[in-house]
Amino acid sequence: MKAIYQILKSPSLSPAGFLVWTCAIVALFGVTHALGWRENATILTGTVPGDESPGAASLKAMAHMAAYFGATLVAPVFALASGIMVLLQRRLGSGRRPAQAAAGAEKDP
Repeated sequence: MKAIYQILKSPSLSPAGFLVWTCAIVALFGVTHALGWRENATILTGTVPGDESPGAASLKAMAHMAAYFGATLVAPVFALASGIMVLLQRRLGSGRRPAQAAAGAEKDP
Protein backbone atom coordinates (compact mmCIF):
# COMPACT_ATOMS: atom_id res chain seq x y z
CA MET A 1 0.00 0.00 0.00
CA LYS A 2 2.88 2.34 0.80
CA ALA A 3 4.45 1.68 -2.61
CA ILE A 4 1.20 2.51 -4.41
CA TYR A 5 0.91 5.76 -2.45
CA GLN A 6 4.49 6.71 -3.41
CA ILE A 7 3.81 5.99 -7.07
CA LEU A 8 0.63 8.07 -7.05
CA LYS A 9 2.48 10.91 -5.32
CA SER A 10 5.35 10.90 -7.84
CA PRO A 11 6.00 14.04 -9.93
CA SER A 12 4.02 14.21 -13.16
CA LEU A 13 7.09 14.57 -15.35
CA SER A 14 8.84 11.45 -14.08
CA PRO A 15 8.71 7.91 -15.48
CA ALA A 16 6.35 6.83 -12.70
CA GLY A 17 4.24 9.95 -13.22
CA PHE A 18 3.87 9.22 -16.93
CA LEU A 19 2.78 5.67 -16.13
CA VAL A 20 0.24 6.93 -13.61
CA TRP A 21 -1.22 9.26 -16.24
CA THR A 22 -1.22 6.44 -18.80
CA CYS A 23 -3.18 4.20 -16.44
CA ALA A 24 -5.60 7.00 -15.58
CA ILE A 25 -6.32 7.78 -19.24
CA VAL A 26 -6.85 4.12 -20.12
CA ALA A 27 -9.06 3.64 -17.04
CA LEU A 28 -11.18 6.64 -18.04
CA PHE A 29 -11.64 5.16 -21.50
CA GLY A 30 -12.59 1.83 -19.94
CA VAL A 31 -15.21 3.52 -17.78
CA THR A 32 -16.80 5.41 -20.69
CA HIS A 33 -16.79 2.24 -22.78
CA ALA A 34 -18.32 0.17 -19.95
CA LEU A 35 -21.05 2.78 -19.50
CA GLY A 36 -22.00 2.39 -23.16
CA TRP A 37 -21.22 5.96 -24.14
CA ARG A 38 -19.71 4.77 -27.40
CA GLU A 39 -23.22 4.52 -28.87
CA ASN A 40 -23.67 8.24 -28.36
CA ALA A 41 -20.94 8.94 -30.91
CA THR A 42 -23.67 8.57 -33.54
CA ILE A 43 -24.50 12.19 -32.73
CA LEU A 44 -21.60 13.11 -35.04
CA THR A 45 -23.60 11.86 -38.03
CA GLY A 46 -26.72 13.69 -36.93
CA THR A 47 -28.44 10.68 -35.37
CA VAL A 48 -29.63 11.10 -31.79
CA PRO A 49 -29.87 7.87 -29.76
CA GLY A 50 -33.51 6.90 -29.08
CA ASP A 51 -33.93 7.64 -25.38
CA GLU A 52 -31.37 10.42 -24.93
CA SER A 53 -31.74 14.16 -25.23
CA PRO A 54 -29.44 15.74 -27.80
CA GLY A 55 -27.55 17.64 -25.10
CA ALA A 56 -26.85 14.57 -22.96
CA ALA A 57 -25.92 12.51 -26.02
CA SER A 58 -23.50 15.22 -27.17
CA LEU A 59 -21.85 15.43 -23.76
CA LYS A 60 -21.44 11.65 -23.51
CA ALA A 61 -20.15 11.44 -27.08
CA MET A 62 -17.55 14.15 -26.50
CA ALA A 63 -16.41 12.55 -23.24
CA HIS A 64 -16.07 9.15 -24.87
CA MET A 65 -14.24 10.55 -27.90
CA ALA A 66 -11.82 12.50 -25.70
CA ALA A 67 -11.15 9.37 -23.65
CA TYR A 68 -10.75 7.29 -26.83
CA PHE A 69 -8.28 9.70 -28.40
CA GLY A 70 -6.42 9.92 -25.11
CA ALA A 71 -6.19 6.13 -24.86
CA THR A 72 -5.10 5.65 -28.47
CA LEU A 73 -2.86 8.69 -28.98
CA VAL A 74 -1.69 10.13 -25.66
CA ALA A 75 -1.34 7.04 -23.46
CA PRO A 76 1.09 5.18 -25.78
CA VAL A 77 3.23 8.31 -26.08
CA PHE A 78 3.35 8.64 -22.29
CA ALA A 79 4.28 4.95 -21.94
CA LEU A 80 7.09 5.33 -24.50
CA ALA A 81 8.27 8.54 -22.85
CA SER A 82 8.42 6.75 -19.53
CA GLY A 83 10.55 3.97 -20.98
CA ILE A 84 12.87 6.40 -22.75
CA MET A 85 13.29 8.45 -19.57
CA VAL A 86 14.20 5.31 -17.59
CA LEU A 87 16.78 4.30 -20.20
CA LEU A 88 18.29 7.79 -20.33
CA GLN A 89 18.43 8.06 -16.55
CA ARG A 90 20.20 4.71 -16.34
CA ARG A 91 22.64 5.60 -19.11
CA LEU A 92 23.40 9.13 -17.97
CA GLY A 93 22.93 8.55 -14.26
CA SER A 94 25.43 5.72 -13.91
CA GLY A 95 29.12 6.49 -13.97
CA ARG A 96 30.54 9.82 -15.03
CA ARG A 97 28.64 12.42 -16.95
CA PRO A 98 29.44 12.80 -20.67
CA ALA A 99 31.32 16.10 -20.19
CA GLN A 100 33.43 14.61 -17.40
CA ALA A 101 34.04 11.46 -19.42
CA ALA A 102 35.25 13.51 -22.41
CA ALA A 103 37.57 15.56 -20.20
CA GLY A 104 38.92 12.39 -18.59
CA ALA A 105 39.48 10.74 -21.98
CA GLU A 106 41.68 13.63 -23.13
CA LYS A 107 44.00 13.18 -20.15
CA ASP A 108 44.47 9.44 -20.69
CA PRO A 109 47.37 8.65 -23.05
